[in-house]
Amino acid sequence: MGGSRAQEGEPLVFKEPDAKLHPPSRRGAGPAFLKVFRIEPMLPRDLPEVMTIERATFPVPWTPENFLHEIHRNPFACNRVVRSVRGSVEGYASAWMVDREVRINNVAVREDSRRRGLGQALMRHLMDLGRMSGCTVATLEVRPSNSPALKLYAKLGFREVGRRKAYYTDTREDALVLQAPL
Repeated sequence: MGGSRAQEGEPLVFKEPDAKLHPPSRRGAGPAFLKVFRIEPMLPRDLPEVMTIERATFPVPWTPENFLHEIHRNPFACNRVVRSVRGSVEGYASAWMVDREVRINNVAVREDSRRRGLGQALMRHLMDLGRMSGCTVATLEVRPSNSPALKLYAKLGFREVGRRKAYYTDTREDALVLQAPL
């Protein structure tokens, strides 16, 4: 991915996988730069952007209070944002690290920033943090109809280990339970 592993609380910096260095324009627009993203702990000040992504991504979104609880009160929570070089939140992920398991609750990327490796970088980051914390497995639920997520999770080594009947309250759709070894 072009980044390095980060310890808990340290930002992870990585280059966009297909980024190219473009020369400055002839009009003196300034130096060229390679697009860089940072994965950092989620802070309360990130919530307006996180909530915009959350509401655009999930039919039954978490509330700001849910995220604040995870940030301030849940000792098992690991919440991250991926930030652009300009500082905007492009995506986020939330997980719990309990009993040697990384329990991935949600991962979302702004629609106009998808298919650039940001979701994969967030997932790998959570999995790396879990591995460094002694976790041996990562688990998540996903809708069977969410093909893009299923492709990403398969690429990361997740396999179906179960199904939760009528799990999603909006459609009564089942949830696939996926696991990956760390």
